[in-house]
Amino acid sequence: MSKMSVLLCVLIAGITVFLADMIINQKPGPPVSETVLMHNVHVLRTIDDYHYLMKTEDGIVFHAHFCSTYEPQFDGGMILDVLQYEDRGDCWDLRRTHPAYLIRRDHNGRIIKEAPARSDTTGLPEPTQ
Repeated sequence: MSKMSVLLCVLIAGITVFLADMIINQKPGPPVSETVLMHNVHVLRTIDDYHYLMKTEDGIVFHAHFCSTYEPQFDGGMILDVLQYEDRGDCWDLRRTHPAYLIRRDHNGRIIKEAPARSDTTGLPEPTQ
């Protein structure tokens, strides 16, 4: 075997070991998330700082669980003209979306609040935490 062949074999072996090590020791990346955009979301009830009972413009009532990295500043009775978040699976992240939410206001800039309809909140199970 010539010196060039030996050198080529050593080089190929080194690259193979390097690539195998990269594959074996690969660190998991950040969790995959999906950005969700909603309009005209009614906040029916605040359960705690990160859990809410909400209703879509289509009348679908659902529990929302926001990540503890950002505390939402809305309450029951408010309407969100825009709600945009990253669905992380275990919670909804508001930090990386803009706007995360826009609270409906009147022409003077005051927040518009509506009284929750009794039929919106009765008979629903409490969210699991």
